[in-house]
Amino acid sequence: MSVALSLSHDFEPLQSTMTFRIGLSDDVEFGLLPPLLRALRAEAPNVVVVVQHVDYWRIPDLLASGDITVGISQTRGLPANAKRKSLRRMYARVLRADPSDAPLTLDEYCSRPHVLVSHTANTRGIADEWLDEIGRSRHVVLSVPQFSSLPAILAGTDLLAGCPDYAATAMLGWGNLYVEPLPFDTPALELSMVWLSITDSDPAERWLRSRLEFYMGDRKDGLPLP
Repeated sequence: MSVALSLSHDFEPLQSTMTFRIGLSDDVEFGLLPPLLRALRAEAPNVVVVVQHVDYWRIPDLLASGDITVGISQTRGLPANAKRKSLRRMYARVLRADPSDAPLTLDEYCSRPHVLVSHTANTRGIADEWLDEIGRSRHVVLSVPQFSSLPAILAGTDLLAGCPDYAATAMLGWGNLYVEPLPFDTPALELSMVWLSITDSDPAERWLRSRLEFYMGDRKDGLPLP
């Protein structure tokens, strides 16, 4: 493996100079990474964090090669030696730049132009699958690879874009954006943390996973939800 694991039985965050290599999907990097990094600067100011972009189809290879020791994304089809922990339920939200006193109707949602965030340059996403189930469709006019470009793209247009709730909340900080639920019922998705069993008992990796879970997971009264 290209990632060195801790050789001691103890890990002292304040004294550590380790480099941690983690894989994050784009929405997680945008919406959930900043609070984690602020905490790490206080708890472990000398560690280095290297982030690689992952999606569910890249996580197994990156874990196997040692390019990352832990990944956070939607996950499926993991190898037998991988462990997974659910972090939070993800809910779809709609982003728009034009204000309105009334929420989007289904007809308006379907008739307006859409931006799709796709790391594989697709023009169909999970929202299109959900629409198929109710006999409706939408018109995607732009596909981009990153959520971070949405505030600039949506500004001054009638475009709509979908993203997970935590990423949508983060984008509100950019100003001039409005967030609302999709105008039809959608299931919750699951955001998970995955790692290989070889790193399960490593003290440094256990510490890192505890911080990822705390700052990126669902929390109630300061504690991660089961």
